[in-house]
Amino acid sequence: MRRKIVLFLSVFFSLSASASLAQTYPAPQAANAGPQHIQPATQRGTLYRVTHQGNTAHLFGTIHVGKPAFLPLEGEALRALAEATTLVVELDTGNSASFQGAIKKYGMYGAGDTIEKHLSSDSLEQLRQGLDRAGIALQNVVTMKPWFLANVLLALDLEHNGYQRRHGTEHFLLAFAKTHAKTVQELETAD
Repeated sequence: MRRKIVLFLSVFFSLSASASLAQTYPAPQAANAGPQHIQPATQRGTLYRVTHQGNTAHLFGTIHVGKPAFLPLEGEALRALAEATTLVVELDTGNSASFQGAIKKYGMYGAGDTIEKHLSSDSLEQLRQGLDRAGIALQNVVTMKPWFLANVLLALDLEHNGYQRRHGTEHFLLAFAKTHAKTVQELETAD
């Protein structure tokens, strides 16, 4: 029977993946062994099982950032992941080269263009105030387009409040898939 796990991601655009969590949160050694050496977590996520013509897929909601308390995943989710042959994600956030290319193409202004040319004076003043609060000089981000700069500021605020990409459930699942030689497929591309 072929098994897949499909993930849907939320929260914010992840810029790059962090180091693997597989060593911090070890996974089951055998596909059917289950996560016996991991302390079960309380039920806090949503996992759906879909079966059709002898195939099973699990649909699991994930987030890009988290706190250490978000992990490990529930035993049922870990068992489904251990049994899966393929992990299907919205986007493989571990592929930083594709992110960098997409960011350059869609998130940055070309030569001679800056965010100052695209914002009203009121919006530019609000941006300066927000950047001051974040400790960022405008000249360091002047070539970023508004949508990308907003995501950078959001990411910094989340990190300031203790949320990190390396503790996001999608990062854990991608690290698990890599460590256990699972096929990873994307529903989208960074482009």
